[in-house]
Amino acid sequence: MDDVTKLAEAEDEKIYRKSAKKDEGEKYRDPQSKTSKTARSVNRQNARKNQVWSDEESIRRALSHLVSIELLTAWLMKSFAVKSLVFEIEDILFQFSKASGAGGQNVNKRETAVVCIHKPTLIQARCEDTPSQEENRERARASLKLKLEDHLACWLELLRLNPDLANETALAAYLNKILSKA
Repeated sequence: MDDVTKLAEAEDEKIYRKSAKKDEGEKYRDPQSKTSKTARSVNRQNARKNQVWSDEESIRRALSHLVSIELLTAWLMKSFAVKSLVFEIEDILFQFSKASGAGGQNVNKRETAVVCIHKPTLIQARCEDTPSQEENRERARASLKLKLEDHLACWLELLRLNPDLANETALAAYLNKILSKA
């Protein structure tokens, strides 16, 4: 079976699925569309690949809000050791506030909006989508985890380019050097 035949059969299958969905009265969503979950995941991975700290200025901008170099280096060394994100609940600060927008008395009375702040990096995520504080907390935590994965991916790429930064004292000295130029 050649490629043209395979392509034609795949197109026929797509048309058949689309017509079957219309017969059932459901909205058809093409799994290859831009809004599908897998496509969004691929787009996020491609964005991570494009987001590389190429020079000291971009690193300085990313760290401009940093409070403690010791906290950051400790977190980075733990993450470097396992080559993946170390996401501990002790490193997260939760803040609650009243949400904005529609919702009536619940919005005015209860603090349902949640801000998650990662203490070592001070990266934060906010959620006020649902009237439930617990759901907002979980969504904000998931959003924060994605942001931290992107942040760590940049650090791992920098570590790949500069293997001497795997030492904690070398990393702290590098961060001090970069932040002192600001």
